[in-house]
Amino acid sequence: MPSNFLKILVLLAAWAAPGMLPAQGLVFQTGDWKTMLSKARAEDKLVFVDVYTTWCGPCKEMDRKVFPDQAVGAFFNTAFINYKLDAEKGEGPGISDNYHVGAFPTYLFVNGNGELIHKSVGLSQAAEFLAIGQTALRQKEAHKPFSWYESAYQAGNRDPEFVRTYLLNGALEGKNMDQELNAYLAALSEDQRFTDTTLLLAGNVVFDCEGQAYALLLEASKNRVFYFKTSDLTRRAIRSGIQRAQNHSLRKAIKNQNPVLLDTILASESKGSLLYQYHHRKTYLTYYRETGNLEGFWEIAEPLATALMAKDPAKLATLDTIRHQAMLTNLRAMKQDTNSMLFLEAKAHTRPETSSAASDLAEYAAGAINLGAEGQKLEQAARWAARSAELFPEYSYTLGVHGKALLRLGQTDRARKCCKKRWN
Repeated sequence: MPSNFLKILVLLAAWAAPGMLPAQGLVFQTGDWKTMLSKARAEDKLVFVDVYTTWCGPCKEMDRKVFPDQAVGAFFNTAFINYKLDAEKGEGPGISDNYHVGAFPTYLFVNGNGELIHKSVGLSQAAEFLAIGQTALRQKEAHKPFSWYESAYQAGNRDPEFVRTYLLNGALEGKNMDQELNAYLAALSEDQRFTDTTLLLAGNVVFDCEGQAYALLLEASKNRVFYFKTSDLTRRAIRSGIQRAQNHSLRKAIKNQNPVLLDTILASESKGSLLYQYHHRKTYLTYYRETGNLEGFWEIAEPLATALMAKDPAKLATLDTIRHQAMLTNLRAMKQDTNSMLFLEAKAHTRPETSSAASDLAEYAAGAINLGAEGQKLEQAARWAARSAELFPEYSYTLGVHGKALLRLGQTDRARKCCKKRWN
């Protein structure tokens, strides 16, 4: 039997040889999770899991443009057991929680014993997605259980390469590695801290908003000249790291019902700025929603929704064009590669003002409805939901919220029609 290393060489050679590409893209297998793990053990492969939701735009983009790619299919169909998982249905919620999935799409690479070997998040181009798969294969060959790394670290191993691997493995296990990450960062010079290697590490490992890693990511994101000189992968790690840390701190504040902790999240923006006001609203709306405080939620949401309801859809469409062109112009002025993910994502986002208004109205309506709004508040929330669905009917979430509002109002037939439209 050939060694695993030779197997990888054969796989990579098959992927690279144009004449060996089958005329199909990535093929997903069907069955339950237990069956996928059993196949992985039998074939000595990793299970590649595409964790998606039905409302996720980047997920649909991967389905349309990347998964059908012949090179992607040739490599992934040979190297992995490919599996699609809806994070909101069936086994999806449990598996997603087990592997700490917090954004979509998330790509999991899991061995036959259920151990997470590699994890990546976000929209990718075909070449980048292939690189993710190759990384997963390399990590499969080098895989050791986290307990091995933990014992070696506690025994005093501080070799930088080992520590980085230890930290990444801990993050893959969903562990809070901030103390060890802070110690690693403290030993670096200023120049070493602001490198792709360090920022990728911090972005993938950072746990909450209370350590050096979060402060480093914030500093890197606020230095726009430096930020746009980094790679797509590094920028994505910075953004996802900041978001993950803020989400963890927000969950901690909700669990302890301690709004004081929200200040650490809001430190990411300058007080008084438009971004600060935006994040302040979003953070407190989430806090009040998750702690069951309808009055607190309504106090923030009602004036915001009223202002959105007063906006003319035609003017929003005009602003869509202006803002979309401004985004592309700014990226070109920064010498951003027109084939980069940042530029392509901006190019695809053609209705920023309209989609933002629809999303916000749906959020306010859903929050009020789920918190038990009655009477005039419920009727007002239903009007927000209706406007949201009118503005952006292709977004299934807006239709779902509108349907729920109609159901709460007792308008069963209209609710049924709305839900049918959502799933068509």
